[in-house]
Amino acid sequence: RRDLASHITSDMYLYTSSGQKVGWWPGTKVLNVSTQSAWSDTLVSFVTDDLLASGYWDGVFYDNMWDGISYFVGTDVDYNRDGKKDTQIDATWKRGMEYIYTQTKKKNPGKIIVGNGSTGEYDGLLHGKMLENFVGGDAWTPTMNRYKQNESSALSPSVHIINANTLNKGGGETAYRQMRFGLG
Repeated sequence: RRDLASHITSDMYLYTSSGQKVGWWPGTKVLNVSTQSAWSDTLVSFVTDDLLASGYWDGVFYDNMWDGISYFVGTDVDYNRDGKKDTQIDATWKRGMEYIYTQTKKKNPGKIIVGNGSTGEYDGLLHGKMLENFVGGDAWTPTMNRYKQNESSALSPSVHIINANTLNKGGGETAYRQMRFGLG
């Protein structure tokens, strides 16, 4: 993390039209993944030159690789820093993610690339996806359908991750029943 963070400059963050850094998770700011942004190229280079070139890893898992950004941060996004709200912010985000996945694969043939998300937006670009917040009950059927779709659209070899957790709820560290369900 520290090595990657040392490559981040202020122009790599995502900003609002008023020039404020965009935040989503407490204590963090969102980086700009618009197509061929400085951040996107830095990330792909770091994954290629520092992580995968080390020989320790068979691939990479990209987190926070959503199919759009407006759901998380709203619609006041200024990708090009011209002081105006951009339109098509979700489509721009998606193109940027496609660029990251495509460039990672191009520079690292034979390596496994996994992302997260529950939609089919990046089908055919990844070896698999992580399904987060895996639950049973009413969500079982749609989750299993998404898993089946992920498998049928994944590059070979396919690698999928199911993440069962306590949804960041306090006291989750003692939710042993939920932990056993996730392990099962």
